[in-house]
Amino acid sequence: MKDKKIPQRMCIGCRKMFDKRDLIRVVRSSDGKVTVDITGKQNGRGAYICKEKACFERIKKTGALNRALDTTVDSAVYDEIEKGLNTFEG
Repeated sequence: MKDKKIPQRMCIGCRKMFDKRDLIRVVRSSDGKVTVDITGKQNGRGAYICKEKACFERIKKTGALNRALDTTVDSAVYDEIEKGLNTFEG
């Protein structure tokens, strides 16, 4: 019996590969709304962020999330990601 393959995704900040379930997914839906995707299954263009605080700060500073999603990301989305990071640390 084969082991199930775990999907890998790249963090847009550090460009390292991680298991998909170990990343935070941010998605832009077809109507242009940007949200944090808790389930990892929402439709739309997705970008993945690892749970490193320094990596998140780099993404915020460089605008990498704006480029990855091809839109302007609202500060409320960054706040939601930061809250998620804080829960992973604690």
